[in-house]
Amino acid sequence: MGKIFMTGASGNLARVITPVLHQAGLELTLGSRQRPEVVPGGAEYTPVDLTEPAHLEAAFSGHETLILISPVVKHEVGMVENALAAARQAGVKKVVAIGIMNEAKRVQIPHFENKRRIVELIKESGLEYVILKPSFFFQNDGMVLAPLREHDVYALPIGSVGLNAVDTRDIADATLRVVTSETFDGQEIPLCSPDRCTGEGNAQVWSEVLGKEITYAGDDLGAFTAGIRNAFATTVDEWLVDDLTTMMRINQTVGNHATDHDLAASETVLGHAPRRYKDFVAETAAAF
Repeated sequence: MGKIFMTGASGNLARVITPVLHQAGLELTLGSRQRPEVVPGGAEYTPVDLTEPAHLEAAFSGHETLILISPVVKHEVGMVENALAAARQAGVKKVVAIGIMNEAKRVQIPHFENKRRIVELIKESGLEYVILKPSFFFQNDGMVLAPLREHDVYALPIGSVGLNAVDTRDIADATLRVVTSETFDGQEIPLCSPDRCTGEGNAQVWSEVLGKEITYAGDDLGAFTAGIRNAFATTVDEWLVDDLTTMMRINQTVGNHATDHDLAASETVLGHAPRRYKDFVAETAAAF
């Protein structure tokens, strides 16, 4: 098969996807503003900025497939418009995009509304496409490992309604499957696990794995919002702070539930059962 270009290559998700594609022997170009920490042998790196369309066509030229990972920013839709236009001009045949499960049902969250609009852009682009739609990530627990270690507290305020979350390694596996097959072309595919994660439930899983009581910190969003602000090294992105706080509030009130169809679609595209939250916790705890 032809060459593959992946945007967002220095981000957390691409860091999981890259080795899976590389180990499969695919011809891969990594694109991002900053060079990824690891560029596997045989892969290439090309600096790209999706806000600067003038250079994108040349970067995408010679590639058959575009894996489109776009950042959670206010102007994300415009960045994707630039990427799709350049992909068409460069002769790219297929785009594999990373969206969000049930984005159209939760448009109160700004970046979910962006993803909804992006789905429409991709479907209207004239390119062959697959849109993978993962739910909340197991790996978001990484934000609260410090209070887990130091205070025996699970501090991610996801509430009690529940999120059928997903392991990012399953996103990587699904990406490999849809890039190397035409079976899933033209589809929007949810990615989720059977585990409906809640604050209390996740705390219980951590308790079982660690062999001690882990307490859920509760649904107060104040500390969560403060943590987002503190994560900025320089200027605070108020849009992103508001966006992520709104997302967590919606998580608490309506959750993000998978249907039987969603679960079946996830397993079909993966070619194996989705990874389970307790296994993720056990692996993470072993590295404490």
